[in-house]
Amino acid sequence: MRRSLRSFLRLWRAWRNRLAVRNLAEFDDRTLKDIGLTRSDVDGALAEPLFRDPSIALALKVHDQQAAARRLAADGLRTVAVSRPQQRPATGRCRAGAPAACAS
Repeated sequence: MRRSLRSFLRLWRAWRNRLAVRNLAEFDDRTLKDIGLTRSDVDGALAEPLFRDPSIALALKVHDQQAAARRLAADGLRTVAVSRPQQRPATGRCRAGAPAACAS
């Protein structure tokens, strides 16, 4: 009995969340971008089978995007931390017609 009740509640929750995701489909692209989604994210979530909760698919998508952004930020910080500024050659070494890097 409990198993069937849990299954029913899961299906009811999935249906209720599907209606909420359908409301997201009515948003314009700019609003979706503000909350970290694209039109294809919403359409993909609604394409899930009826017994699956589309809001979970959207939450996983946003989580993956945020994790990727954090990895890129961390990589960028590491790159900046180890990068060194370019050194200009000594002024005595530059000749006429040399690249602009020699100009002081």
